[in-house]
Amino acid sequence: MIITIAVRYGLSYKEISYILLTTKVESGFNPDAAAGTTSAAGLAQGTVGFIKDALTQSEDILGFQLDLRNEEVFDAEKGCYAVIYSFLLNKSKVMESYTSDQSEYWEWLYLLHHDGAYSLGKYLDGTREKSADGKKWALYIINHLSVVEGLLKDTEVNTKFKLSTGDNTAFKNKNYVAAIFPFPGSTFPNLVSDYEKPLVFIKGVTDANGMTESINAIAGSEIVFTILSDNYKELAKVSGEKNADEKSETLTYVVKNGDTLSAIAKEHGVSVEKLARINKIHNVNMLRIGAKLKIPDSDKNHGYISRYVSEQTKKKFLKTLGLKMLILKQP
Repeated sequence: MIITIAVRYGLSYKEISYILLTTKVESGFNPDAAAGTTSAAGLAQGTVGFIKDALTQSEDILGFQLDLRNEEVFDAEKGCYAVIYSFLLNKSKVMESYTSDQSEYWEWLYLLHHDGAYSLGKYLDGTREKSADGKKWALYIINHLSVVEGLLKDTEVNTKFKLSTGDNTAFKNKNYVAAIFPFPGSTFPNLVSDYEKPLVFIKGVTDANGMTESINAIAGSEIVFTILSDNYKELAKVSGEKNADEKSETLTYVVKNGDTLSAIAKEHGVSVEKLARINKIHNVNMLRIGAKLKIPDSDKNHGYISRYVSEQTKKKFLKTLGLKMLILKQP
């Protein structure tokens, strides 16, 4: 999760390695870690002061307010954001005096995490000394940076993913297409959403838990998934016809055993009321198996995409599926 989040903030392999090493040193990747002798807690071992600062400054740095108060400091996902927030905050301080090609730059990154993000000025003007623990673990991180960076660049990961909506509803037994750029970048992990390079597309079907089939990719590389509507093959045929986008104002859905109007409406991004009105259904709790329902296509929500991607990347998805036009909805 740390790697995934760091990639989305545009961090390099070396910066991600620093964050991983810092988390290992601070908490051993244990979101329930608590110092006991101080207020430091969570993955980032944030103190009361750190938590207070995150509440007021995280929106500017992360784009949203990171609330780590009380038991939230032990939340694993928030802890991942906390270590990345700490890095980005400290990076902005250290860059005022050093550049990333200097060893002091990386030493100060950890010292500010350990001793306080606002302590650099006091160090430099001689009013504060580096802590012994701070120097020890800063050296440990620096000595291991190149090793971890090399692992990130060269390690191929075979893994599965759970595809779900924002409320954690799994996409069960759904066709999907995954897009990856399979080769490692020299400095930064590759982003499907940004790169204009040849992509590899992998088709598959999720299982009953929404899990994908196994996918191989370089650690840190972005993988973008598109969930396909059940009638995506019909859309491909229609798209190939002349002026198909003008003819296809509605889609047709055949009711199957176990279907409910609310589930069909949710899947196609329309309200139950609108679906009932278009199909002249008087009792929304009764559907006839085999009935053909008209699905309004005004929003053209034929699929769901795991994050925002460039229009060029979307077109590559569509070409793979034989579609000329498709708006993909982010879950």
